[in-house]
Amino acid sequence: MGRLRATKEKDRKRRRHLKQYFAERTIDQTCNVYDAEQFGNAISDARLKDRKEVLAFVATIKKSKYWQRHNPYRKLHRVKFSGPQGRWASGGRRGIKLPDAPWARTVHNIVHEMAHGCHPNSEMHGKKFIHSLLILTREFEGAAFARSLKKRLYQTGALRRPRRRKK
Repeated sequence: MGRLRATKEKDRKRRRHLKQYFAERTIDQTCNVYDAEQFGNAISDARLKDRKEVLAFVATIKKSKYWQRHNPYRKLHRVKFSGPQGRWASGGRRGIKLPDAPWARTVHNIVHEMAHGCHPNSEMHGKKFIHSLLILTREFEGAAFARSLKKRLYQTGALRRPRRRKK
């Protein structure tokens, strides 16, 4: 009985350690993506004027081939606006939520939130998300901007070069 209890305690400690490790790793990954995008937002300052333009831009993204192929919840995606005092934007499988503030109406911010809808069940800012972000960025903000963002993602550590196998 004592051995079984000790084993259960070890398992609990191991699970707690892994949970903390992955939580820290996710936070680091998110920070790396945001750091890279701060650089991107400094380059691309394209803003949409009002809610109508935001809705039209989101409709354009939803019509793209990549979005149609990779978003399993096409019909559920909608845009909600919170008040102008909102502090963050969010995106997921059901839709995006944007504050009604000028900083939230940048083209890149909307593309970022829409990229969350392409792989809603994966890690929030993981490899699949970054892949979707870069494809949507290339399509809607231009190849030069996507290349500079990709370079910055490598510099911040959000993306890593594939390891070469030893022969």
